[in-house]
Amino acid sequence: MMGIQLRVSLALLCGALLLMGCVQDRPIVSMPGGRNSMTLEEQREWVAEHLDAAVTASNISSGWTWKGGAVEPLWTGAIDEDRSMILESLFPNNCGDNAGRLDMSLKNTDAEDPLAATARVREFWESEGHAVRDLYATHNDIEPYFIVDFEDGGSFSMQAGATGMTMSVHTACAAGAMVRPRGSSGDDPANPFAEELERRGEGTASVD
Repeated sequence: MMGIQLRVSLALLCGALLLMGCVQDRPIVSMPGGRNSMTLEEQREWVAEHLDAAVTASNISSGWTWKGGAVEPLWTGAIDEDRSMILESLFPNNCGDNAGRLDMSLKNTDAEDPLAATARVREFWESEGHAVRDLYATHNDIEPYFIVDFEDGGSFSMQAGATGMTMSVHTACAAGAMVRPRGSSGDDPANPFAEELERRGEGTASVD
């Protein structure tokens, strides 16, 4: 009888150790955590605020375009209307039951030194007291790729190479009547950005 109990105890202990190993072995790219009650408009404001802060820190004011769809309008530039329409075209992606978050990326292929610009953005987030982690620590000299996880559950990431750089933001998951994830019940709202581009005769943009 004691032998059976001993074997059961050892099995339970091994299972617990394996479980602890799985919990500690987390992937380097973690999804933004936490949920809040941000409205869609507040999520859009969060996206704009964090992208603007990073663009300013990069010291590269022009050439940033929205990385989404066949048409890539300017986030910074002479056409102010594009910026507003980009934000209005953003709708949440599903991140859980009745919860959604906004994801958006900007790219720049015009900067003379994208590696230096990316380093300045990294230094800015660190100076703000945010922890910065590397996706590929061994690539920092040629293809830096870092991630910032904010306390509110959102995140920022940036990568660069010899020919350009990309920055991305992800809001925290938000649950509430004002945030309806794409793919949930009901028809998706009309995309004013696509409609405006069609009016201009420039084609339509696909917001994925």
